[in-house]
Amino acid sequence: MGVRFPSVQSTTLLTAVLGQNVETAIVTSPPFTPPLDGSLIIIMVYWQANMPAGTTQVTNRIRRGSGVAGQLVNVFATDRVTASLGYSTTLVYVDTPGNVSGLQYTFTAGTVAAGATGGVNDACIIVFAL
Repeated sequence: MGVRFPSVQSTTLLTAVLGQNVETAIVTSPPFTPPLDGSLIIIMVYWQANMPAGTTQVTNRIRRGSGVAGQLVNVFATDRVTASLGYSTTLVYVDTPGNVSGLQYTFTAGTVAAGATGGVNDACIIVFAL
């Protein structure tokens, strides 16, 4: 007997421009409906970008919804970065949203002390339920 875990994924960038010192939506999952009210939802994200000149840190957030106004799911991480160089990271987080349908998750990022906009080269988000 096999088991299937419901899942969705996206590699479609919402933007190729990392905003200057503002939170920017990078990638959003397609709508997803957990199979049970108490399902444990696992969200995995990968992204790669070129940090703009002057940047000292970048924030990584996972939000419930389709943009920067969605409810924050994780305790956002702030990573130190080197300005004008490439940056990549992965995130894994869990959520238990309860009885919902058409649920979406969005990965957002923001630079700190950037002197310009940066470039987002690649990103993906995978959401699945246990």
